Amino acid sequence: MTPTATTLGTSRFLKQRWLPLSALLLGALLTLLSSASDAARDNERWARGRILVQAKAGMALPDFDRALKRHLAKRSGKRVHGRGAHIVSLPLGVSEATAADLLSRDPAVEFAEVDRLVEPEGITPNDPYFASAWHLAKIGAPDAWTYSTGAGVKIAIIDSGVDGTHPDLASLLVAGWNFYDNNSNTADVYGHGTKVAGAAAAVSNNGAGVAGVSWQSKIMPLRVSLPDGTAYLSAIATAITWAADNGARVANVSFQSAAGSPTVQNAASYMKSKGGLVVVSAGNSYGFEAFAASDSLIAVAATDSSDAKASFSSYGAYVDVAAPGVGIYSTVRGGSYGAVSGTSFAAPVTGGVIALMMARNPALTPAQIESILKSTAVDLGTSGRDDYYGSGRINAAAALQAAGGNPPPPPPPPPTGGGSGGGSSTTATISATLPSGQSSAAAGSTITANWSNISNAASTNWIGLYVPGAASEDHKGVWMYLSCSKSAGVALASGSCQFSLPSTLAAGTYELRLHAPSSWTSIAKSSTFIITSSSSQGGSAPTLTLGASTAAAGGTVTISWSGIDTPSPYDWIGLYLPGASSSAHNGAWIYVSCSKNIASASASGSCPFALPSMLAAGTYQFRLHSSGSFTAIATSGNLTVSGGASAAISLTSNSSSVIRGSALTLNWSGIVPASPSDWVGLYQPGAAESEHNGVWIYLSSCGKTTGTSRSSGSCALAIPTSVAAGNYELRLHLAGTWVTAVRLGSMTVQ
Repeated sequence: MTPTATTLGTSRFLKQRWLPLSALLLGALLTLLSSASDAARDNERWARGRILVQAKAGMALPDFDRALKRHLAKRSGKRVHGRGAHIVSLPLGVSEATAADLLSRDPAVEFAEVDRLVEPEGITPNDPYFASAWHLAKIGAPDAWTYSTGAGVKIAIIDSGVDGTHPDLASLLVAGWNFYDNNSNTADVYGHGTKVAGAAAAVSNNGAGVAGVSWQSKIMPLRVSLPDGTAYLSAIATAITWAADNGARVANVSFQSAAGSPTVQNAASYMKSKGGLVVVSAGNSYGFEAFAASDSLIAVAATDSSDAKASFSSYGAYVDVAAPGVGIYSTVRGGSYGAVSGTSFAAPVTGGVIALMMARNPALTPAQIESILKSTAVDLGTSGRDDYYGSGRINAAAALQAAGGNPPPPPPPPPTGGGSGGGSSTTATISATLPSGQSSAAAGSTITANWSNISNAASTNWIGLYVPGAASEDHKGVWMYLSCSKSAGVALASGSCQFSLPSTLAAGTYELRLHAPSSWTSIAKSSTFIITSSSSQGGSAPTLTLGASTAAAGGTVTISWSGIDTPSPYDWIGLYLPGASSSAHNGAWIYVSCSKNIASASASGSCPFALPSMLAAGTYQFRLHSSGSFTAIATSGNLTVSGGASAAISLTSNSSSVIRGSALTLNWSGIVPASPSDWVGLYQPGAAESEHNGVWIYLSSCGKTTGTSRSSGSCALAIPTSVAAGNYELRLHLAGTWVTAVRLGSMTVQ
């Protein structure tokens, strides 16, 4: 029988719609499970018809597509941020939750999750006239501001938008994006984002409103929320990546459960690779959250004014640190102010501290910043890390102290010489005016610094006190911006400032240096002048003694001190080569608390001092410094160190001469254990460790980003044409410190 047209059409249709039996059975199973699975999660909401799936690293797209097909899913052609999770489509009627669960167990898949709609946290406004910013004093923000107010750092507020007309926010906003409407309108549609932005960075010192933590940072508003304040995880992750690609160094995400999303964590890892950090709120569930710890972002719990965990604050293994989150006075949409509570506001308080650290020391890596944030936190609850407070409640003052060069220095910093902005005029002048009728000034007294003729003056031009010939970093702990404080103010082409000289300052000859904006480049020096000993020091001078005159690298020596007239918890001891610059302390130093954590002041005491295992054999000395500065108030006798593991390290080059614009080939071996942060720098003989002419590389990557540890290998070191001709040496440093394991001298640059 000849088939009819109708029969043929049916036959073709059946062929086109044919599916393997296994797929039909899976589809039936997914459909059956759909109602049960969704009912079990009826308190959650997510996008229908799509899920988020990340393929295993190295997985080819055809193989990934076959894995998706096994679960009736297919790629939509879109990814969360061009590199992250795929947005995967599901057939009508298939449970998103069940499909994500099954796909997460597939060997081709790294993770799969529903595209949840997450809620903003902490919308609990209190008295609108509440004016006691207790949280700023609690974290030591006023002391932290003597080091940094966050200038130059962009903070992305990934939220419901920001009120761009608010008087405490308007001047800080930079271009952002609206990921909900896909346009540039970032106005706050819900009110949450404006409060978060104010907690992080509201304008301060303006005679009105509130003070944000990092009040000279810029705010990048990124709207991800629906009009009701909720947001999809995919939008949050996309915004994080956009922020990283558009210059943000900090991104704040204050949404419930975002900390546990692998899609968000994936985007946070991308931002970390670009030099930024993502801060997320721990949540306001009043209970335990089973999220795993992640090193890609910083999850923040909330504390109250008594340093107790806020009752609403979620807790678990994922919590990194805690921060004030109860009664935080902030900006409110419409131009007003109010007190708010929630981990939503503990997160931006933490983000603000991170921005301060980044502004103080732009050379710090995200990992270093996170380490400092945790190591300087105030330990609460159970000793050590716990699920309620993480590493502890953040301490801005201690974090900012540790983030700068006083001590420790960054390992290694950006090239010396040359900050951004103006102030490079060679016609600038500076002078020091001593007390009337005197030819010298006593330590503890005040002198006046006068300057003029700075062309293109900037707010971060600064003046420091130096011994003539000292390294640029060795400013005796006495410096200020032209605002006459350690907070950057307005740009001043000419003016004067009062300098208070520390009472512990050693008698001798000094000079003032005027520097280009935020750099070590000196654009003018004063004439030299004399400082005499302070008449108020009284008593005997401080002493520093050793328990032994010899030790092995990797061993321990006992150091004792006494006679500190005005002890400070920031007094510290460093290990030096005799005659080295104060900033070149070989990466080995401690506070008088006998650790790198700040504790109480101590006029006298003793500490065990662990010598680095990689310390080169030679003669060393210890120096006792005053109050977190490079002002040495006592020096020990000499310590003879016998070689440790560094004795076996070698460094050679393919030539003892190199032409500017070409490269040297470096060969090294014997670094055990090797670190991704081992590095080599080019130096003028006798220069301080921090003055490496801007020419340096990590050995792990042969570049300025870390790679995989290598105990031996070869690298090309490019010599820019900007390097002056002359004699140089190469120094191999260990584990991102100033510890020099080996020097290669007699290098000629032509």
